[in-house]
Amino acid sequence: MEHPEFALRAFSEAEQFFAQGDYTGAISRMEQSLNEFKGDVLEADALNNLGYYHLHLANWDKAIKYFEKAFLIDPTFQVILCHLAWAALMIQNIEGALALMELFEKSDTEYRAMHNRNKAFYYTLAKAQKEALKYLGMAEEEDPYLEYLDILFQANGQETESRIYPETDKQLIYLATLLENN
Repeated sequence: MEHPEFALRAFSEAEQFFAQGDYTGAISRMEQSLNEFKGDVLEADALNNLGYYHLHLANWDKAIKYFEKAFLIDPTFQVILCHLAWAALMIQNIEGALALMELFEKSDTEYRAMHNRNKAFYYTLAKAQKEALKYLGMAEEEDPYLEYLDILFQANGQETESRIYPETDKQLIYLATLLENN
């Protein structure tokens, strides 16, 4: 399916803001175009992106709201389950995260690296280092550039090179604090 130029431009511009660490700019750009996506297959993608941008600002409730809306529109868009599980773990809704991860495991999808990172995060919070490291290794094997793998490896006592994240990434600050206090 071919999408109109405005749609591709909106996603591209929002991603440029995101890459520069300007999460509010990315949100603003995507929200400006959201009405244009109503009824289009890109609506779920736009809502998912909005949720993802809010994750990086540690706006958990807004992120979850956007992910839920996106999932209702397109329940086959499995990355949303990974994002919802991650958000649930960030707010320490362990039961909700486990239910989402279980639902994800029933699907055949390409987002295994994110899922394995989420499982590692769960096991890190549960202080099950051996299991956490197992899932971190699986996630890293599938996608060595996946966000926050370095933080989770370090939380489990593994020396690893730290990545550089934008200073505006409030999710990173929250994650580091959560793991320090765990």
